[in-house]
Amino acid sequence: DTDTFLIVREAVPTEEDETYTPSIVEAQLKGDTYKILQECQADYTFDNDSKGWEGGLYFSRNGKRFFLGLCEGNHCEGGSKGKEKGNGMTI
Repeated sequence: DTDTFLIVREAVPTEEDETYTPSIVEAQLKGDTYKILQECQADYTFDNDSKGWEGGLYFSRNGKRFFLGLCEGNHCEGGSKGKEKGNGMTI
């Protein structure tokens, strides 16, 4: 109805150090073009550029909007710890 979509950026390099943070972009489509309305970075960092958000869920409750990001890798980490089954996380 609104032509507005949420786009998840899996991992964006931070300016402070060698970490990465996921972000959500709110974009509005107009024909063959789009306009970025705003971008919100998550309050979470990854130390590996191959890890980030694998997917997500947007919902509203009591007039507040929320987004849960599903981490790629268990414990939101890479390496052997990221392969430990049963430790999936959302942020």
